[in-house]
Amino acid sequence: PRAAGFAACSSGAGASIVTGDARALPYRGGIFDLVLARDLLHHVAEHRARVVEEMKRVCRPGGHVVVVESNPLHPVVAALAIARPGERGMLSMSPGWIARAIGRDWHPEVIREEPSTLARIVWYRTWSGRIPPTGRTGRIVSALERMARVAEPRGLWAYLVVRGRKPGLRHPAQ
Repeated sequence: PRAAGFAACSSGAGASIVTGDARALPYRGGIFDLVLARDLLHHVAEHRARVVEEMKRVCRPGGHVVVVESNPLHPVVAALAIARPGERGMLSMSPGWIARAIGRDWHPEVIREEPSTLARIVWYRTWSGRIPPTGRTGRIVSALERMARVAEPRGLWAYLVVRGRKPGLRHPAQ
């Protein structure tokens, strides 16, 4: 409920927020151009494959499935996962697993983005995930994030992004 409230405040005009079971999404197949899971799979370790299958099911031909997960090779991510039991699933995430789950016929592309976890730590520790830092604090965090993009090796970037395109052509009449 708290996450849904945050999403409702953050979403664009016309967006609707639906809560439910990611293993059985309440939609018919092939209706979304983009299906995104961010920081979800490491919380549902025993159901990861099923969640990805559901994402693929509701994706329209020619649409994309995007999975964003924490990179367990990043030292801050690893420390967070060790310190917080609810985050331990991050340690077993890998771009290879995500790409295989999406499937070879979807031509998954592994992208490493978002180098530093500083903003995430400041956001969650200071504001408990309610709103991102703004004003002076937001500018400081943004400046540190820009510096981290230059300083951190790509393989240690904080987030892994894997994108796959559903085979088939998108039919405008759908």
